[in-house]
Amino acid sequence: MAKIVCVEDEPGLLEDIAATLEMAGHTVIQAANGALGLAAILQEKPDLTLSDVLMPIMSGHDLLRELRENEATANLPVIV
Repeated sequence: MAKIVCVEDEPGLLEDIAATLEMAGHTVIQAANGALGLAAILQEKPDLTLSDVLMPIMSGHDLLRELRENEATANLPVIV
């Protein structure tokens, strides 16, 4: 199955999304904001990223911009 980075600043929602994806057989790396998500993506090299839009420190739009500007992550599938 897929390795997925899930970026969400609401802890309960992050846990629920991760649990649902894990029950489906995916590996989920959780991040509480865009900056932590970016670090996780660069380290883990996931197959997919799911991201909230409105978050502290780095928004989902800013995260997506960073990913598209980086050659290593420019083609990573992202759902915002």
